[in-house]
Amino acid sequence: MIKTSGHRVSPEEIERAVESLKVIEHAIVFGHEHRLLGEEIILVCINKKDCKLLSSIEVKQFLQKKLASYMIPHHILFHNAFEVTAGNQGKVDRTAIKELALMELFPV
Repeated sequence: MIKTSGHRVSPEEIERAVESLKVIEHAIVFGHEHRLLGEEIILVCINKKDCKLLSSIEVKQFLQKKLASYMIPHHILFHNAFEVTAGNQGKVDRTAIKELALMELFPV
């Protein structure tokens, strides 16, 4: 759960909304500490191959029609692929994606 602006937000609910866009293959949502909001919402997604690329503004406009205003991501990043866990499981490595996204958004 992400706690932002006094609301509890389910990352999965935002991910499902984003993935309902026909051009988005996968989405990962997580919270990051924010001084005023508690946590800000960060979205990382990958486009389906051979589909029109969307801008973060287009994604936000789409989500504004589907979600409450406090659920709209503050930052949207696009990656070509997601890291997967080692071994045979091949699940999306949420920790690695979060670390990469934070380095991209907030370089030290």
